Amino acid sequence: MTPPADLLNLVLALVFVAGCLGIHAGRHRPSDVTLILVLALIGIVNLFGVAVLSRLGPAMDPHQAALIAGVRPRHD
Repeated sequence: MTPPADLLNLVLALVFVAGCLGIHAGRHRPSDVTLILVLALIGIVNLFGVAVLSRLGPAMDPHQAALIAGVRPRHD
């Protein structure tokens, strides 16, 4: 079930404002703000990756993967 668009927009706006307030509060410590922004970016990229993988469907069956790996020759 997906949340209503209005609720999603409200949450995104609140997160944006909270981020702006955090940056403004830490303006005297730019290295800390940079670290937090980099960690937030890493988190967003990971969430995006999970969302994409969830749309692609389930992973391959382990038994079928073992059969495919047993048939293909190995290059050493």
